[in-house]
Amino acid sequence: MIMIGQRFGRLTVLGEAGYIKHGEKAWECACDCGNRKVTVGSGLRSGKNKSCGCLKREWASQYFKTLTRTHGATNTPEYICWREIRQRCHNPNHAKWGTVGGRGILISEAWDRSFTSFLADVGPRPTARHSLRRINRDGDYEPGNLQWQLRGRVLPKPKAIPPSLIGQTFGRLTVLSEVIGSKRFRLWICTCACGNEARLSTGVLRSGKTRSCGCLAREVRRDRKLRHGEADISPEWKCWQSIRQRCLNPKRDNSQHYVGRGIKLCDRWLNSYEDFLLDMGRKPAPEYSIERLNNNLGYEPGNCKWATQTTQMNNTRANLLLTFEGRTLTVTEWARVLGVNSAMLFRRLKVGWSVERVLTTPVGPTRRGGKKAVQSAFSPDLIP
Repeated sequence: MIMIGQRFGRLTVLGEAGYIKHGEKAWECACDCGNRKVTVGSGLRSGKNKSCGCLKREWASQYFKTLTRTHGATNTPEYICWREIRQRCHNPNHAKWGTVGGRGILISEAWDRSFTSFLADVGPRPTARHSLRRINRDGDYEPGNLQWQLRGRVLPKPKAIPPSLIGQTFGRLTVLSEVIGSKRFRLWICTCACGNEARLSTGVLRSGKTRSCGCLAREVRRDRKLRHGEADISPEWKCWQSIRQRCLNPKRDNSQHYVGRGIKLCDRWLNSYEDFLLDMGRKPAPEYSIERLNNNLGYEPGNCKWATQTTQMNNTRANLLLTFEGRTLTVTEWARVLGVNSAMLFRRLKVGWSVERVLTTPVGPTRRGGKKAVQSAFSPDLIP
């Protein structure tokens, strides 16, 4: 299509100017203002391009002149505040919409229609440090609820000073005075019923963890020792305390093997060390410790005895028992009886050998050197 000489708005087509993006033909045009512009034919035919840009500048200038003639305060701080308030109340995309318009807070109709009415009610801003604030934060933007206030940093509320503990009693401790100059904690000078003094923090006193200067704990330990004279000394006392922890304390590391399985301490031994000692007696030797004969029952008379570590290891639930020739022993015990390595017996069981073949097959030659370590076949005489 030949467009040379045609006129579109203020533009007159002078000639072709090549091709631009997407292969569309471009035309060089002359504007009435004297400038020249290269544009595409579709922009000219659709009416989108009517000038070199001078028409838009003239329209914008005329628009702002009209606004200035209306109230003459287009760029003043008061006008900017009025425009911001209208945006907060009407524009859901505004950053303050959630706390203003989203809560149902509106601007009065008179202010919404006219900036002049808004300015007449609130007046000019006194200083640059003033901003508009609502007196009632839940009220609308309306006359009587909006005023200029100084902008300032909101000071944090002072922390409430904890009440004084002077004169209060905590166990055997009575608070006399406060320690002056303490930086980290609030310390108090306390006197104990025994006459000693101690410096303690507020948290320690109120928690009840400390009830004396230390005399109460010493008296408890002394009374416990006077009862039977073995507290914290004899191995039987330590064993009794250990089994009480196993059965009563669910926070122990191995509580799943005791509390978790329902293993309990009998009522006779629960609160009486004397009864425990009477039923169990003294340890035969230092290497002995308490063992339960039936691992599924608790600690009670008739189910406990003193045993060595080796004996107890043969009585654990994880042991593999083998019965042969009327005797039932663990794999480790059979290895000790036969004089062989227990690992060899485990390997034979793992590959599927029968119990008789595991215990009666002699040991072959070793892999190191040429010597043969042959064990005679199993004989019942080997069983002790």
